Amino acid sequence: METRTDLRKYKCDNMKSNHSKRLVKIKQCALLVVVFLLSATNANAQATVVTIGTGTTSQYYMPCNNYYSYTYSQQIYTAAELNTGGQPMEITSIAFQYNYSSAMTAKTNCTIYMANTSKTSFSSTTDWVQYSNLTPVYTGSMNCSAGAGTYTTFTLTTPFAYDGTSSLLVCVHDNSGSYNSSTYTYRASSATNQALHVYQDGSTPYAITGSFSTTGTRPSYKSNIRLTMQPLTCPGIANLAISGTTLSWTERGTATQWIVEYGSVGFTPGTGT
Repeated sequence: METRTDLRKYKCDNMKSNHSKRLVKIKQCALLVVVFLLSATNANAQATVVTIGTGTTSQYYMPCNNYYSYTYSQQIYTAAELNTGGQPMEITSIAFQYNYSSAMTAKTNCTIYMANTSKTSFSSTTDWVQYSNLTPVYTGSMNCSAGAGTYTTFTLTTPFAYDGTSSLLVCVHDNSGSYNSSTYTYRASSATNQALHVYQDGSTPYAITGSFSTTGTRPSYKSNIRLTMQPLTCPGIANLAISGTTLSWTERGTATQWIVEYGSVGFTPGTGT
C-alpha cells in the first residue's frame, strides 16, 4: 500500500498520530530524504513486567471506588518509574494490587484510558487531563480476585504506545452503578499529588467527554500497578520518494498511522520537526 504525506500538513497531522501503535520516523534533509526506523521489526521482542509501588497503604478509592456507585480517577506514573531508558514500549496489560480476602463483584462496567503526558503531578484538584487526550484501552469488568496482595491483570483490548520519555497517565471511568463495601480495598504507595479522583452515588455516571472540571481529591498515595510491555516494533517501508513537499512510501506491514520527522542535512534524530 502506497502512503503519502504532505510535509506542510505535518504539524497538524502529527497531533493525531501520537496514539499510533507502530511508529516510524522519516527524516527529510533538504531535498534528500533519509529513513531511520525507530526500531526494526522484532518478532522476538521480549515482554517486560514492571511493578510500580511496593507500599501497603489500604484504600478503597482507586482505581474504582468500592464504596460508591461511580468513579473517575486519574493517576500519573513517571518515566523514571517505568524505567524504559527512553525506549518506546507497547503496553499490553495492566494489573492492580488488591488487599481483601473476598473478591470484588460490583465493578462490571469500567473503561481504562491511557495517555502520554508531560505532567508529573496534578497542580490542583481540577487539573484533569481532558478526554480528547485519552486513548481507551480496555472496557469491561474491573473486579479483582480475592487475596491480600493479589494482582489482578486486565489485558488491554487496544495495546497502548508509550513513548518512553513522558509520564504515563492511567485513567479509570467506572460506570458500574454498584459497589461492594469499604472493606474491599486496594494497596497503594505514597505519592504527592499524582492521583486525582471523584466519586458519587445516584443513577448517573460522570460525563467525562468535553471539558471535565469537577473538583476532585488529590490523595497522598497512588495505586500499586504492574505493567506488561514490550519494545515498540515498526514495519519496514519501500519505494521512498519525495516530490516537492509530498513524501510517499510503500507500507510493508499493517501500520495505518506514522510519525514523520524532518530537518536540515545532518540533524540528530529526535531534534527535527
